[in-house]
Amino acid sequence: MAAAPPRPRVFVVPPGAGFADALATGVAGICGDDPLAYGAVTILLPNRRAVRTVTDAFLRQRHGRPMLLPSLRPIGDVEADDPELLGGDGAAFAEEAELPP
Repeated sequence: MAAAPPRPRVFVVPPGAGFADALATGVAGICGDDPLAYGAVTILLPNRRAVRTVTDAFLRQRHGRPMLLPSLRPIGDVEADDPELLGGDGAAFAEEAELPP
């Protein structure tokens, strides 16, 4: 009995397609009809605006049906007063990293 071929780990968005909607559709293809499966997915995005845009795309794609959203995390736009994103004492981290005000 042969093992199943590995699933692709790199995906592309076709030219002319909206990134957020293509991402939501692609994740839906992986998660299937199980609304709880989305909770096991983590998506890293460049900033908070992208997180809001992708969140809206997931909600549009589900047409109001209940679901867990994937964990959408911004990797940019980190502010010194946001300890959740900085992992603890944000002020101490900002001083060490010399983040601009």
